[in-house]
Amino acid sequence: MHPTPISVIIPAFNASNYIKRALDSVFSQSVLPKEVIVIDDGSTDNTATIVKAYGNVVSYIYQTNLGPSSARNAGIKAANENIIAFLDADDYWPKNKLETQLAILEKDTSLDVVWGRVKIDYKHEGIEKFTREGVSDDSVFITCLGAALFRKNVFNEVGLFNENLKTCEDWDWYIRAMDKKVSINKIPEIGLFYCRHDDNLTKDLQDLTKQSIQLLKLTINRRRQNTNHE
Repeated sequence: MHPTPISVIIPAFNASNYIKRALDSVFSQSVLPKEVIVIDDGSTDNTATIVKAYGNVVSYIYQTNLGPSSARNAGIKAANENIIAFLDADDYWPKNKLETQLAILEKDTSLDVVWGRVKIDYKHEGIEKFTREGVSDDSVFITCLGAALFRKNVFNEVGLFNENLKTCEDWDWYIRAMDKKVSINKIPEIGLFYCRHDDNLTKDLQDLTKQSIQLLKLTINRRRQNTNHE
């Protein structure tokens, strides 16, 4: 199978329990990317051993622990292709994710981003399942970066991810993209299986609330500055 001009960027921090599933979902795609880059954000477990076992089909880059925004930014800078896909190390893709979204980008050259829906995979007591009591199994649109496919040059227009945000960096980028009137096609097809488990960064609701407030302040201040400059 001839690889497609896509760079897949996977930030990873102590992801040994999950990263094989993520990588296998990349290499099980109906169309394969030209390069896969894992940015190891200071892992102290055997993440590196698992990644390196894939050989030269995966580029492994280690950095000290600076957070997911920094890891994604490092991946963007290292990427050689004009189309970017992100996948968190604990999530995974449906088999046709890249093929479906790439076809839309190639058909409409005015598009900057194609963003699919997200199916939430709940992990409870070692059993993976897509529903739990009181929670719908319907797919939803949320700003998980792994559900989208990006033209690389959109990051020149919108900017990279805010490295001061340890969570909510996807919301922040999406809001900035909306402010810049970036062309985003939201499609009904599932673009990501998002896994909920005890290691999620967003499980700390108090910290998530603080990061959300910081994000809102940044957005308000930026929009005020833009209004003053008009």
